Amino acid sequence: MNIARRLAIYAVLVVILSSCFDPPEYSVIPQIEFNDIAFVDVGDFSAQDSLILWIDFKDGDGDLGLSPNDPRHISEPYHDSDYFLEDGSGGLIPIPKEVRYTDIPPMLKLTGQQGKLASIRTRKKPLYSYLPGWRGENCPASFVRNGVPDTIHYSYQKIYISEEDGHIIDNTYQIIDTLTAQDFPDIYIVEDTVLVKPNPLHNNIRVDWLVQGNDGNFHLFDWSEVSCTPIFNARFPVLEDETRAIEGTLQYTMKTFGLVPLFSIKTLKLRITIWDRALHKSNVVETPPFTLNDIRRGG
Repeated sequence: MNIARRLAIYAVLVVILSSCFDPPEYSVIPQIEFNDIAFVDVGDFSAQDSLILWIDFKDGDGDLGLSPNDPRHISEPYHDSDYFLEDGSGGLIPIPKEVRYTDIPPMLKLTGQQGKLASIRTRKKPLYSYLPGWRGENCPASFVRNGVPDTIHYSYQKIYISEEDGHIIDNTYQIIDTLTAQDFPDIYIVEDTVLVKPNPLHNNIRVDWLVQGNDGNFHLFDWSEVSCTPIFNARFPVLEDETRAIEGTLQYTMKTFGLVPLFSIKTLKLRITIWDRALHKSNVVETPPFTLNDIRRGG
């Protein structure tokens, strides 16, 4: 089953100003509390249902939220994925991305690392035979190396590489274009199926789904069994431009097809974490146990 989804996050924000009273002293580590949850079933198979989650938050310096239009928020450490270089001994060196020019998509960010860009051809090399085969575009593929389990994804895409880092490719990679500008290194646009791994710090809210089993315990639901995308991890926008205490409520709307047939009368819980731009992780909160029918509200 492939579950299409659309996510939307809104915030009701209170900025704590210092005027005639002393503002509360909140920790710079975000604090969250569960507020409410609702399931809106539209009753139409052609439309998406909504699971809506409300989370209260407090933060001492207001550095919550990420903007897709801010180059700093799509560069390391908030880049979307890591790429990899072959280290020559069977290992993989993670490589992030950064925005180097405002009119060019993020580029690979190397700081002296050596090796070839890991691609779908890498697993054909003897030292890399442990790598898994193709499972589908951007689908997680599991492997074990030196007793340590891990996952990677294969993704066919365009990669922007500075001429200064041209040693990571050779004539087996397809260069579809070269961007040139006076006084700047050339930029190679490579189109290939490469190894990537989503960067968990690209998002700033994580929502795990837990399903109650026959043993009465709650178990983490593996969304990779029904979708190749980590469905319900996302970003909420910048909430405050200045450094000061804030509190408020996040409304996180998860619109999907297929929740009713997938979970039916099963008992669920959601587990939520957020983090700020300094990468301080909040406390972890869980919703009370619920079924979709328990929290159903009018569509």
